[in-house]
Amino acid sequence: FFNCNFQGYADFINTKFLEQAHFSGAEFGSRAVFGSSVFAQEASFKGVKVLDDLTFSNTVFLDNLDFSNATNIKNRIDLTVVNTDTIKDGMKTRRGINLTNSDIAKFKIDYSLFYLEFDSSASYEYRSNVYQTLLNTFKNDGYTESYEILDKEYKDFAYDKKNMWFIRTLDKYWWDYGYAKQYIFYWTFGFLAWFTLCNFFLYPFLQREVYKINHIETNFKSS
Repeated sequence: FFNCNFQGYADFINTKFLEQAHFSGAEFGSRAVFGSSVFAQEASFKGVKVLDDLTFSNTVFLDNLDFSNATNIKNRIDLTVVNTDTIKDGMKTRRGINLTNSDIAKFKIDYSLFYLEFDSSASYEYRSNVYQTLLNTFKNDGYTESYEILDKEYKDFAYDKKNMWFIRTLDKYWWDYGYAKQYIFYWTFGFLAWFTLCNFFLYPFLQREVYKINHIETNFKSS
């Protein structure tokens, strides 16, 4: 379907794409429906033009999804109504989605189903901008779970780029990047209990060897 021009209604309902599905450069002039379709391998909509609705209700993606260079999209594409379950075991699996050089605001995404992928040429600054733009989109849409998942992923990405592995580990386990502030109390009580036990069991040794005070004999002479 490379560069295909769909002028009328495009019906792909219940279609099973067993090999890579390429709709790169395709133009959908009218409504296109992929409801209950299955993409067994990568689905590419790179550079697609959508002049009406493009729907994926109950669509199954078993591999990654490429929507890069998609800047001509009329209505938002809803990817919160898809699933990424494997046919074999039914386990929920996240798939990669490439939105490089696309209008991110035109996508509704359940980020528990996807993770961001980028073209190899994408710079650190560009990737950071994509993360921030998508975070703002999640915030505006009220997708708190997706926001949290992406925010943690973005922080990991930034820490790795700056080689701040220690700060990353501390931020992750001390309070789960700020999303589990109760961890601070757990760690505090844990450290307090640890030092208390250490002092309890080591007190005789400390008193005998570390904080030892030599006996000082004092002779008092009567006047």
